[in-house]
Amino acid sequence: MSDAKPIVVPLSKPWTLPDGDVTMVLEMREPVAADFMALDHMPVTINLARKDFEPVFHPAAMSAFIGRLASQPPSFVGKLPPSDWVAAAWAVVPFFVPGSDPKPSAAPSSSV
Repeated sequence: MSDAKPIVVPLSKPWTLPDGDVTMVLEMREPVAADFMALDHMPVTINLARKDFEPVFHPAAMSAFIGRLASQPPSFVGKLPPSDWVAAAWAVVPFFVPGSDPKPSAAPSSSV
C-alpha cells in the first residue's frame, strides 16, 4: 500500500490490547480517502476565521477515526485517558490541514 511511517503516540501508561499484548504506544497508519469516506461526520472542523486556526474535535467521529487508523475497536479508544486521546487527535490534525503543526498552543475546542 504505502511506505508511510506509522503515526506513533506515546501512552501515559501501559494498555492491554484486545489480543492480550501490552503496549505503551498507540500506533496509527496514515489515513487514505476511504477512511474519511467511512465516517458520517468529519472528526475535526477548522475555524478559518482565526489566523492561527482553531480545530474543533468531534469526539465520537474522532474516536472512530483513531480506532480505524489504529486497527483497534472503539472500546479500546474509549478507555484511553483523556490526555492520550487528545494526543492521538492532535496527531491526525495535519491530515485535515496540510502543513499544520499538530502541537497545540492551547487546548482545542470540543463539541458535545
